[in-house]
Amino acid sequence: MTSHSIDFYEEQFKNQIMQTLFGNNDCCLKAYKLQMINTYSHDYQNINDAYLKVKREIVG
Repeated sequence: MTSHSIDFYEEQFKNQIMQTLFGNNDCCLKAYKLQMINTYSHDYQNINDAYLKVKREIVG
């Protein structure tokens, strides 16, 4: 279940990046992470893990 949850949040972060790139949204990834944590506070660790995975993919 945890890996499915991380995959879900990872996909949400990637969608957020795409929306930002195409001008549909101006929210940065870090701010989006905080919004998700506020909404899904019970899943804080999985959200943070997904954020770090996506950030690692972007930065290299």
